[in-house]
Amino acid sequence: MSSEINEVTSERKSYLENKLNYLCTPGYHSILSPLVGTKLDGNTALKRAMRKDTELHGVLQSFEFTIHNEKYLNLIPLSKKEIADNLAKTLFEEYIEGYSSSGININNAVRYTNDPGIISNQVSVYPYEAENTTWHLRASVQEETKKGNFYQPRYIIAIHEVRHVEETFKGTFDVCREMGDELMPTVLSILLTDEVFKKIHNIDLVDEVNYGEPLTEYGIPLKLDGREIDVGELANFYRGLYNIHGSLDMAILSKESLTFLKELYIHAD
Repeated sequence: MSSEINEVTSERKSYLENKLNYLCTPGYHSILSPLVGTKLDGNTALKRAMRKDTELHGVLQSFEFTIHNEKYLNLIPLSKKEIADNLAKTLFEEYIEGYSSSGININNAVRYTNDPGIISNQVSVYPYEAENTTWHLRASVQEETKKGNFYQPRYIIAIHEVRHVEETFKGTFDVCREMGDELMPTVLSILLTDEVFKKIHNIDLVDEVNYGEPLTEYGIPLKLDGREIDVGELANFYRGLYNIHGSLDMAILSKESLTFLKELYIHAD
């Protein structure tokens, strides 16, 4: 992509901002999209806290590196794919319901594709203005997300990518992800995948699933330095904090969360 910014007329820019947007092109979000930047404050608060505290930066960086791994997200058996996809679809519909008045829905918020030429399960920033482009994001999700006998529903991945759109500053020229950018979307993915699993098996949301037991015949415990912790324990812990504090950034930066993570990453034997 050229780094040269070409002058375009205001009429052409307005046309492109509408053309390269979700109503015309699914998964595209120009500066006009109501999704862009709506949860930027939480992302900014997280980054600010990490910059101010070196120890905290190291802890959250390690936590992000550990959980941003598909083996901790592909928890749904393929044998339950039909019901899981329907449950995940409902969760996605609920997640973006607040944007429905702007025409955003599960079919245009992201682009679903199996085209090998398109980078999927990712949000890309296209920051330059030229005759045929203007600033926009592209959110793409792979149609099939199977990994062996287990998978993560595509609608949960879609929520993850929409969260990235919500955490992006409108007009940013930063096309690279920073440390911390995957933290809240990945914690959210864990919570929602755990919720889908529980609904499939009629397990109360407050009950803890041990994914290491034969219930899924899967179960790879998270290795948080000196301690193994099951994904189910992590999901319940942060769901509880989210319910108390009202947002993911406040849950992750809460005293309870930081004590928990520092105990694992700093004080582990």
